[in-house]
Formats: sequence, structure tokens, C-alpha cells
Amino acid sequence: MLENILNKNMTLLVASILFAVGLVEGALHLFIKPSEVSYGTVFGRELPPYKLIPDHVKASDFNIGGQDDVLGYVVKNNQTSKDGWVQTNNVAARYRSDVSPEIPVGKKRILAFGDSYTFGYALPQDETWPYLLEEKLDRLQILNFGVSGYSIGQSYLRFQRVTEQVDYNAVILVFVPKADLWRDINVSRYIGMGWEAYMLMPRFIIEDGKLRLVERPYKTLSEVIKHSEENSDHVLREFLRKYDRFYFPGKFEVTSYLNHSILFKLMLTAYYERKAKMLRESLYDPLSEAMQISKMIFREMHQKVRGSGKEFVLVVLGQRGTMRKYRRSPEFQEKWDRMVKAVCDSDYLCIDTMPELVQASPEDLDRAYDGSHFGPEGNQAIAEILWNRIGTIASEGN
Repeated sequence: MLENILNKNMTLLVASILFAVGLVEGALHLFIKPSEVSYGTVFGRELPPYKLIPDHVKASDFNIGGQDDVLGYVVKNNQTSKDGWVQTNNVAARYRSDVSPEIPVGKKRILAFGDSYTFGYALPQDETWPYLLEEKLDRLQILNFGVSGYSIGQSYLRFQRVTEQVDYNAVILVFVPKADLWRDINVSRYIGMGWEAYMLMPRFIIEDGKLRLVERPYKTLSEVIKHSEENSDHVLREFLRKYDRFYFPGKFEVTSYLNHSILFKLMLTAYYERKAKMLRESLYDPLSEAMQISKMIFREMHQKVRGSGKEFVLVVLGQRGTMRKYRRSPEFQEKWDRMVKAVCDSDYLCIDTMPELVQASPEDLDRAYDGSHFGPEGNQAIAEILWNRIGTIASEGN
């Protein structure tokens, strides 16, 4: 008899729970609002599945620069921004004047590659560190080939193209771990960080101990848009599953009947937010996929530079956020130092700017004019650090 009572109570409990869940589920459906980027929103929370391309995006919306079959996108040559802050020359370097393929007599030409921290995002040309470094010595010519949003892989691809056009004495590659590592295991900046950049970007993988550039199925924004409708193109989704570590199938695809439950969608949202956060936190690990790819790019780029009789310099650059962590957290300081040791384990000159930048100001260095990146003071500090380390190289004869 006791067993029957227990079974009856358990049945009532389960029925009550299911009834309560049904009520909550029904109530949540009343609060769903349409969304251009996902299934819909509840109380401001986007619900999976997310769309690969928001509804409003059109191929004509591409505004990063010129689309490119190899690099994804490029800075165009001979361009000047409306405010005059940004000017590119005949080889698409951020430089005021055109240059010849040959190194000018009496000059020392250094090519700088990297992302927006090299380009000098939201700064006038004469407040960027490549410009300020060039000002240190009359015989220096520093061509700024940084591009906002680039991964280390894209910087390497641009290096290969640029060095077919111009001769040089040395190369500086700037590595910003927090900004760059995630991009080297990502092919859609929209999926990776929610940027308004929807075309597929190039990336490398390591295969049989060697770097291999992945072949992208679609190389223009119009192609991606055409094939992005849900379940309309298995080639695109398979490519994302294979090469974009921030593409979680359960976030972008209907994978089970439970995907129709709003409660389940809310749990999935929290789960994938946590999963993405953990992935980003793991990137500094010397054994992470991103670190392994970046390190191999550094070594291969160094070998190509050295094989041409030139000099290669790797600069490891922190951001304001990582500077704060480095200053305040012994645990993060240890993580950073371990990462630097891993990338600086080859015979090229490797400059870790973090210790000196942290000492340059008791608080964070200034911001660029839009509130992001380093401002004039920060770029001046970077130029000083680099000059103190490569001044001798820069001063030597051709």
C-alpha cells in the first residue's frame, strides 16, 4: 500500500511540474518579439537558432574595404579619408607619399604588419606609432601595412603579397593576443564577435605539421548571403562547423525537438555564452589551437624574412584591459608571461611591450578619439619602446 501511495504522489508531483512548465512555456510565448538576427527575443534576450546573416544585410552593405579572394578584404591604394586622417599610397600602405619598389638610397625601410593597433584606428596619421617611430631617425622609412580586424593569418598573407611588390630591410609583426588569437580560429567575424562583417575570412590550419590555407567555398559577401538561408546550403554550414570554433551547431541550427521550447532556448543561450567565454579564456594556453597556429605563422614568416637576408621582429602588444589584468592579477600575469615565453622561443627578436607599458602610466594609457584602442600617448609609448629595442638595427647601414 505504501508503495502505491508513493507512486501516486510521484505521479502527482511530475504532473504538477509538467503543468507548471507548460504554463511558463505558454506565458513566454506571449512575450516573444521578432528579431532580424535570431528566432526572436524574450525580455531582450536573443533566442537560438541565430541567423547566419541578419535579415537587413545586403551585398551592397560591404564597407570594410575592397573584397579580395585571398585576404578577405584589403585596404585600397591611393585613398584619403574625408577628414584627412587616413591616407594610403600606391602600394596601399598607410603612408603620405608613394614609394618605389627599391629601397631609397640612404634609407632603412621597415614594413609593419598587424591589426588595428598597427594601423592606428581612430587616430590621425601623424599620431600612430609607425609614423612616430619613423620620426626618430631621418633615414627610417616605415610603411604601415596594418589593417583593422585582421588576424595574424591575414597579416601573413598580406606580407606575402606586399613583399612581392617592394624591397625592405626589416619586418615588424605586431601580435595583440586578445584581439588576434580568436580570429585565427574563426572565419566569420559576425559569428565570432557579433561584428557587422558577414563574409568568410581566410584562416590557416596545421596539417601534417605544416600550415595550410583553408579554401573558402564563398569569397564574396553576395555569395554568402545567397547561401545563408537556414538549411539551404549544407556546404556553408559544414565549412563553419569545421573551421569556425565559435560556430556552435546548437546555436545556429535546429538540432532537436526541444529547440521549439522557449525555456530550452534560454538555457541554450546561457550555455553557449559560457562556452564562448571559456573558449576565449583558453586561447592564451600555449597548447591551444589558436596559439599553435599563430606560433607557426611567426616561425614561417621569420624563415621567409631571414631567407631573404632581412630581419624579423615580433612585437607582443597588450590592450588596456589586459594591462589592467596584468597589473592587478598575479594569475593573469603568469598566464601572459607563459604565453610570451611560448611565442618568443625562436631566434627572432621578440619584444614584449607589456611590462614597460604597465610602468609607463599608473593608470591605463589614453584612448583613441572614438574611445577605443590607444591614443596619441599610448602610441608614443609604443614608439619609444620599439626605438629602445630596434634603434640599433634601424641605425645600421642598408
